[in-house]
Amino acid sequence: MAEIIFDEKKHQYTVDGVVYPSVTDILEHLTAPGYGKVNPAILEEAKQRGTAVHELTEAIDYGMPPEEIEDGLAGYALAYLRFLADYDVEWELIEHRFYEPIMGFCGTIDRVGKIDGIDAIVDIKTTSSPSTDQKIAVCCQTAAYAFGICENVDDKKRYALYLHNDGSYDFMNCSDWEEGKGFDGCMMFYELCKLHKDIETIRKTRARRKKEEN
Repeated sequence: MAEIIFDEKKHQYTVDGVVYPSVTDILEHLTAPGYGKVNPAILEEAKQRGTAVHELTEAIDYGMPPEEIEDGLAGYALAYLRFLADYDVEWELIEHRFYEPIMGFCGTIDRVGKIDGIDAIVDIKTTSSPSTDQKIAVCCQTAAYAFGICENVDDKKRYALYLHNDGSYDFMNCSDWEEGKGFDGCMMFYELCKLHKDIETIRKTRARRKKEEN
């Protein structure tokens, strides 16, 4: 079993001493243009909120919810509790780190388990009104998770759970959404993974040549 170490500060995965790209690193080739148009302060606020909500939902799933929920998070907690009440949920893995050796990447899956008896992978989001591009990205993200833990990417249904601060939620079936839009999230992530490798090869080649020239 490979030893996966995650450096939270660097957001970097190391497997047996070797650094591998994360799912987020690979998806940046898809998401960076959109995020580049957003105020960095807003992005940082959204990142911190997402982290706090993930920690909160994890505590709920482990039966250890905080006695007091900080301002701004109560609605997300309510939304998650409503989701758990509306579906028969049995989580098998919570915030599960994985390493995909063939394609060469790592990641952390929010949830894996059964939902109403169906094997499922779930990614939890706090985006209030996700755009089409953001939905494409989460389809690719859940596809990456399927590559990471499934023998066949179709072994588990892929979902995005959008929690909202008003206590409501949206539960998106990624496969159904992809079919409606006419694209394949698994194939798109596979192509993004190849692109990332090509870019890294070019970057390393240029760095080596520059070093040799000096």
